Amino acid sequence: MIRFPILALVFLTFLLQACGPDDVINQSADIPNQQWFYTDSLQFEANISDTTQLYDIRLKVTHQPDFSWQNLYVRVNTIFPNGQRLQQPLSIDLADQGGVWFGQCNSKTCLLDMPIQENAYFQQTGTYTFVIEQFMRENPVKGIHRIGLQIKPTGSTRPIE
Repeated sequence: MIRFPILALVFLTFLLQACGPDDVINQSADIPNQQWFYTDSLQFEANISDTTQLYDIRLKVTHQPDFSWQNLYVRVNTIFPNGQRLQQPLSIDLADQGGVWFGQCNSKTCLLDMPIQENAYFQQTGTYTFVIEQFMRENPVKGIHRIGLQIKPTGSTRPIE
């Protein structure tokens, strides 16, 4: 008698874990010596197999708590499976006007997990390459530890046109 509820509970636990959407990509790249040069572009690849799925795209920035700037300018280059390229400059607000960091900070680092596009969809299946470059007036930008990219299915789909 006791076996059935325990087995049912174990099965339900596995089923619930399997239902959650898995990240298409959740990777980060360290910035050597916390000095990000113009020439140090970061490259991430994501394989998209479902063009009806909606995705949330997030950028993760780890920086020093004494970072000199309120924001960070980056350029995101997207290379589509068919070779088409799209370049988008992006300003990432790291702190408010008073200098209070938006991310979670400790004595050594601050981590900002920022949505850059929500409910996005991809028009082609295949491998997308994302190249992220620093786009500041200062070269190198000092105090950036790591940049990460996450693409996660929302669990929703877009209407088919």
